[in-house]
Amino acid sequence: MNFSLPERIEIMEVCPRDGFQSVKEFIPTEGKIAILDALAGTGISTMEITSFVSPKAIPQMADAADVTAHFNTKWRGKITSVALVPNLRGAESALAAGVDWMNFVISASVDHNMANTRRTVEESIEELKKVCALKGETKLRLSVATSFACPFAGDVPPEKVVRVVDACLEAGIDGVTLCDTIGTTDPKYLANTLTEMRTRYGDYPFA
Repeated sequence: MNFSLPERIEIMEVCPRDGFQSVKEFIPTEGKIAILDALAGTGISTMEITSFVSPKAIPQMADAADVTAHFNTKWRGKITSVALVPNLRGAESALAAGVDWMNFVISASVDHNMANTRRTVEESIEELKKVCALKGETKLRLSVATSFACPFAGDVPPEKVVRVVDACLEAGIDGVTLCDTIGTTDPKYLANTLTEMRTRYGDYPFA
């Protein structure tokens, strides 16, 4: 294994989505906007601003369209906006709201994908293909959850990650993030998976 460090890295702020969605008490929209504006003022270039999910599933994200409207008014053209979309309906809402990028999550682990989305991996890939057909000029990123380890199944073999990435690249996605979802991956195991990715995909810019 021989990885060279890049001269620059890009940090995507995810607090307005990943941080807020775990808070049980609803954060008023104006409160979310105030935090979003403060984060935007730090000089970041990309921010995951919300998630277009069912408000029944995650009530905290019920104001996704309002948050996006504010972001577009104040920050569009200065900061790239990203919104998580779990399915075609979420993608339709995100496109209507006018985000720059959509982020679609599929788990490499069958068990985790079923627990997270109530779909098999194959069903999630088919849903992503529908989003690809709809997205037009809007960019679509695949986030491969449990790329290294799963809370239910343990270590995830690289070939399971490859299966998802291959299918989604063929479908027409614009980027791929490999996610250490539970943060327990041994560095050697992580390096092994990254080596497999480098061998198969060359210099593809995985995040």
